[in-house]
Amino acid sequence: MDFLLTVELPYLINALLRLVILVFFIALLGLFVGLGIQKRRLALRAAKDIERIKNYSQQLMAIEAGTLWKIDSVKSMRDLICLGRAYRECRQVQPQGHSFQFDESRYPLKIMMLKEAISANSSGSKWGTRYQTIDTIANLKLHSLFGFLLQHSLVEKNSSVTSHCLHVCALLLRTGEEFDALSHRLDHDDQLSTNLVEGLSRVAIQQLKKNQPEAIVQQHLSVCLTAAAYGRLFKIGLINAIGKEQLASLKEVLIELARESTAGINIAANSPPDDGAITLAVMRAIANFGQYDPLIRSQLESEQPTIQVVALRSSIHCDDESMKLVAQQLHSLHFDVRYAAAMTLEKMGARGRYALRIARMSTDRYAKNIATFALAVN
Repeated sequence: MDFLLTVELPYLINALLRLVILVFFIALLGLFVGLGIQKRRLALRAAKDIERIKNYSQQLMAIEAGTLWKIDSVKSMRDLICLGRAYRECRQVQPQGHSFQFDESRYPLKIMMLKEAISANSSGSKWGTRYQTIDTIANLKLHSLFGFLLQHSLVEKNSSVTSHCLHVCALLLRTGEEFDALSHRLDHDDQLSTNLVEGLSRVAIQQLKKNQPEAIVQQHLSVCLTAAAYGRLFKIGLINAIGKEQLASLKEVLIELARESTAGINIAANSPPDDGAITLAVMRAIANFGQYDPLIRSQLESEQPTIQVVALRSSIHCDDESMKLVAQQLHSLHFDVRYAAAMTLEKMGARGRYALRIARMSTDRYAKNIATFALAVN
């Protein structure tokens, strides 16, 4: 009996191993076949979507031209998504005098369909469906869903969908009250980075400028900047946005904010001790305005290299007296400070390059080397 077991055991192990390998290859083959079928399905759906978008685009063009009075029936969510993309494409190539506006009042059921598609899966794994639905709201410019999207952003579990939701809210924004509501939402979300707040604020400011007079825009932005209820990180993002949108009318408000921050006045909710971040943002904003201010000059000789670097980069439009202070920083022991001073002088044009040529003849090797480099770059 022992002899038989000794003979049969290797054979059984070998047969079992062959069976496992066979099952593995069958499973692998099934996987590739399944992927191929899924890829073909997606390709067919994409082709159908392209055809739908093309048809809807032609119908919208015909409606605007007056040769057609209504589009084909929109029966499914997929049709509605394709219609939204058709509206976006038509706006990109719109003829003069045509706006391609979706009439919300005529399609209440379609709006309800969009809301259901978002709400039904708000905590589910189908985040792609929610993302596409929110994108459709943007394409159709459904302003009536601004409040709905803002509320949905509070319960959305996926961070990408949340960001897109807030971006669409910014695109749909029209009134000062909506700007305040969006600002409040951005301020009270610790998961949003300063860069994201800046980007969303820029879009919101652009939409507010399109729909409201300048006085209203300035009023609501001033409230967001000066109200202590708003947090420090939100204010930094908003200041960056104001600078890049070149709202120079708010310069004095920004300067006062920086002075209060430096003086230790509580300018923001739950604000940590001042680390100069507000002042840095204000200096960048003033530079983006194409202007200069004594606030920047006061920071050129700061003991903190980080603040010095930003002050130097913000001094491109400075006066001749301040330019001398910039040139003095070519002798700094900190490389970043020397580099910022040299690049700023180079960007000033002829007067800055003249200061660099003088520094190139200096006996200070630090100043000589960085000035030579800056002139060579030019």
